[in-house]
Amino acid sequence: SGWAIEGAIWSEFKVDASYLSPNVKLAEALEQAAKHVYGSTIIASEVLVNEVSPAMRLVFRVVDRVSFSGGAPMRVFVVDMDYACIHIEPAAGPMKAGRFKLRMIREQMKQNKWLPDYRADQQFILDTDLARMRSRYSDQFLQMFDMGYQNYEAGEWAVARTILNKVVNMLGKDVSDGPSKALLTYMTANRRPTDNDDFECPVGWKGFRVMG
Repeated sequence: SGWAIEGAIWSEFKVDASYLSPNVKLAEALEQAAKHVYGSTIIASEVLVNEVSPAMRLVFRVVDRVSFSGGAPMRVFVVDMDYACIHIEPAAGPMKAGRFKLRMIREQMKQNKWLPDYRADQQFILDTDLARMRSRYSDQFLQMFDMGYQNYEAGEWAVARTILNKVVNMLGKDVSDGPSKALLTYMTANRRPTDNDDFECPVGWKGFRVMG
C-alpha cells in the first residue's frame, strides 16, 4: 500500500511496465517472507491492515513485528487459508456455448464488489469454499497463538516458547502452523546464552526482528 513510479522497459519486440518505490521493495520482501519464513500464502503489512474496516481486520492474524532492510518496525499479518482442503473438479469438456455467459457472471461479480453495501469480511463466512479453508483455524487456536505472540514481542520468550510449542501442532495431524514455527525457530537461534539454559530474549530486545 503506497506510491510507486511506473516506467516502461522496452525492446524492439516487447514493452513491459516496471515500478520503483520503497513500497515495491517492501512488497517483494513480504512475498519472500511469506514463502520462506512464515509458510503462508497471504501476507500483509501493518500499513495495509490499518486501511481496512474493523470487521475485515479480524480476518488477519498478526504473526510478527519486523524491520525490513533497516526500515521502521511494522507488524506483519497473514490470512489463514488451508487451500489444500479444496478439491478442484476437472472441466467436463469444452464450454464454448457457455463461455460468454460465464464471462458475464464474472463481470457482474466484479461490479457487485463496488456496491456501497458490499462487505469483504462477510465473504469469509458466506462463501462455502472460503469458510472451509478457514475452518481449521479455531478461536481457541487463534487465542492461544496471540498469547504466545504477545509474550514473544514483550520479551517473555520462555513463556512464548511454552505456548507456541502447543500451538504449532493444534491444526491437526501432519499439519503444523508456519508462523508458530517461524517464531520458535527465530527465538531458538537468537536467545541469550546463559549458563542455566534459561530461554531468554537477547539483551536490548525491542520487540522486533530485522529482515533483509
